[in-house]
Amino acid sequence: MLVASWITVDDDLTGMRRAYSARRLLEADAPAEPFPLFHSWLDEAVRTGLPEPNAMVLATADEAGRPSTRHVLLKELDADRLRVLHQPGLA
Repeated sequence: MLVASWITVDDDLTGMRRAYSARRLLEADAPAEPFPLFHSWLDEAVRTGLPEPNAMVLATADEAGRPSTRHVLLKELDADRLRVLHQPGLA
């Protein structure tokens, strides 16, 4: 099966799915302040060697509730602020 011009996959793509059931976050368990939790997630991603742990999808909604997403790179992280790089026109 041709996935892209530079990669070929012979196996069933559905078999590549990872199970992410080791932990879960319920809204009732979420801390009042989200930044310490985000810091711990980012630290864990860096420690485990995930590629581009600062890459993420940012989702927002307009006044009518219509969602919008964009791919961004985290460039700075303070105790209470994220600064991201976004290149308009890129998916």
